[in-house]
Amino acid sequence: MNIRTWKLLLLCLFTAITTCNASETTRPKIGLVLSGGGARGFAHVGVLRWFEEHHIPVDKIAGTSMGGLVGGLYATGMTSAELQQLINHINWSDLFRPLPAYETLSFRRKEDRLLFPNSFELGMKGGVKFPPGVNPGHAIGLLLDRYTYQYSTIKSFDELPIPFRCIATDMVEARQVVLASGSFSTALQATMAIPGVFYPVDIDGKIYASDGGLLNNVPTDVAEQMGADLIIAINIGTPLGKRETLDSLGGVLGQTVSVAMEENIRKNLDTQLHPKLKVVIAPDLKQYTTYSFEDSKAIEDLGYQGAEENAADLLPLALNEQDWEAYVQDKSSRIREKDPSFTPQVVNVRGTDENSAKAIQKSLQNQIGRPLNIDLLEKDLNILWGRGRYAGLSYELSNSGDQNGLLIHARPKTYAPPFLNIGLEINNTQTDVFDFNLRGRITFMDLRQQGSEWRLDASLGSEISAGVEYYKLLGSSHFFVSPTARYDRTKSGVFSEGEELGQYSLATALFGADIGYDLGSSSEIRLGYDFGHRQGKIQIGTPDLPEGGGKFSRASLRWAYDSTDSAILPTRGLRIASRMDWNFDIPLSDEKLPQASVRAVQFIPLGDKDTLFAIGEGDTSFDKSPTALNQFRLGGLLRISAATRNEFLGNHLVYGGFGYLRTLAHLPLLLGEKLSAGAWYEVGSAYNDWSSKEIHHSVTAAIIAETFLGPIFVGASFGDDGRNNFLFAIGKIF
Repeated sequence: MNIRTWKLLLLCLFTAITTCNASETTRPKIGLVLSGGGARGFAHVGVLRWFEEHHIPVDKIAGTSMGGLVGGLYATGMTSAELQQLINHINWSDLFRPLPAYETLSFRRKEDRLLFPNSFELGMKGGVKFPPGVNPGHAIGLLLDRYTYQYSTIKSFDELPIPFRCIATDMVEARQVVLASGSFSTALQATMAIPGVFYPVDIDGKIYASDGGLLNNVPTDVAEQMGADLIIAINIGTPLGKRETLDSLGGVLGQTVSVAMEENIRKNLDTQLHPKLKVVIAPDLKQYTTYSFEDSKAIEDLGYQGAEENAADLLPLALNEQDWEAYVQDKSSRIREKDPSFTPQVVNVRGTDENSAKAIQKSLQNQIGRPLNIDLLEKDLNILWGRGRYAGLSYELSNSGDQNGLLIHARPKTYAPPFLNIGLEINNTQTDVFDFNLRGRITFMDLRQQGSEWRLDASLGSEISAGVEYYKLLGSSHFFVSPTARYDRTKSGVFSEGEELGQYSLATALFGADIGYDLGSSSEIRLGYDFGHRQGKIQIGTPDLPEGGGKFSRASLRWAYDSTDSAILPTRGLRIASRMDWNFDIPLSDEKLPQASVRAVQFIPLGDKDTLFAIGEGDTSFDKSPTALNQFRLGGLLRISAATRNEFLGNHLVYGGFGYLRTLAHLPLLLGEKLSAGAWYEVGSAYNDWSSKEIHHSVTAAIIAETFLGPIFVGASFGDDGRNNFLFAIGKIF
């Protein structure tokens, strides 16, 4: 071919290439704006699915709250299908759990949760304070870290596959902040931190919370500032309530917030103020609310329908097949894949003091020198959270020179320690007789040494008590010492053949010390000695029980084990409490008295909703005959439930039972966890001599609600010899 022919071919090729790419290079850049709205934000995923199916490109994203979360994850290169899979596989109850999961707690925090099975944890740093929110956001933070850590080192959110901005509020300066750089995961957590629900997020000394929709729930102005040529907005905010919603205080307060949001939304959706705004998608989300997290699929489908209803305005923006492929390839080229070979050589900690940072680094030494294991890292961070010292911990990757690093962000609780736990206990001893106790515990932490604690306990009501314990680890070992002092005054009925003869009180004052070994989060063993004074006194009636008292002293060996998954209604695991005592001195007796006790509860899951459990207890005074002050007592809830509390008295005790629990429903988020039904059978005896023992039986059915106030128990129990009991309890059950 001659030169002229070559020139003609090259011109044709150039023209073809230019024509093929013209629509892609000259098309307007589309900015997508995603509003906040809690669970209603799942509709955004449905809209994005419609966009992908119809080849609508997204070049820039701005979002608020849930819109920021969905938009941020989409900006990392996730597809709508991947977002859908993520949302459908999240356990929302676990994600919004205000406290660490029970199995991740340290053993001492498990003791706290068992005694105070509610969601209240107050602080005493500078006076009694509530936490800054219901949920510290630790679990949500780890979820965001897992899906964004590969973008830890970006300098700007413009480096994401889709440039991104999210909105938060500076809570000190009361102004809107557009987050465009820094820690990407932390920015997403800040835009999600709804005031009062989640703890605020500290970024470089600034305290941020979710915009909450008050300042900028539909940030069209931010998309304009990002350089979008035209804007599509998705508004999924909760609509204003009707007149009848204003008949209550809650309705008025809710409407007040909605009114403030609505005025801002109207401005941001005004096409005269924002001429680049071309399409507004407002799906009809019907009855679904901010908290309808279990209805994600239905809400997503409504979002898809909302996009379809705007097809006439959206389809002119669609790309042809060739341009769509070019758009997808260009976006994919900026996606950072997770490197399975990334191996941290160092762990750095920010956000806490030097000693605490060293303790965290020590706990994460297993992360150094091996490829990053996210599951193991999350497990370790959950265990650190379970020690009670931090509101949350999160992670990022870092790279300083040739050294790969793991950067841990620790968020100490701003309101504590010291901690103040408060719990109310109500328990009927008979159908129409109730015990009331108000319990409190103050815990001081890290006094002179990491891991040391002071506990101050008190109880008012049917039981009067006060106590103090100091817990000190010995060096860097798992050994500890624990001196203690305590006073208790309890009362119980005295019975004969099911008839109450009177009321008896028992007062005990003791001093003691233990040396023990921490066997991990599930177990502890203690060897101790205590001494003091015990006094028995008849308050009502003239029962045949000894009055008076005297000094006592004893050595004890105690072992406790707890692998269950809940302080209230476990679905799996084993719980054991055992002790062996050698009483050197006992009141009203000259005998030495050995005694041993063990109680165990095993929980066996049968599926997602069903659990079997078995209980066993055995107590013995061996061949000795203690006075009533040292005898074992049986009767009450899950100790022959049809009997009155402490109705049976003896030198020895045997007890067993088995039952079934079924989850009926999950309570609304922030109100509690679940509603369950249960039924069980019990058999047991407290006796002095095996040949003269009386065996007692009981069958019980109950409903149990796990609320933020603690477990609420209502049931009925039927036993032998006409013993029947209506049961009501607030507080510890198992």
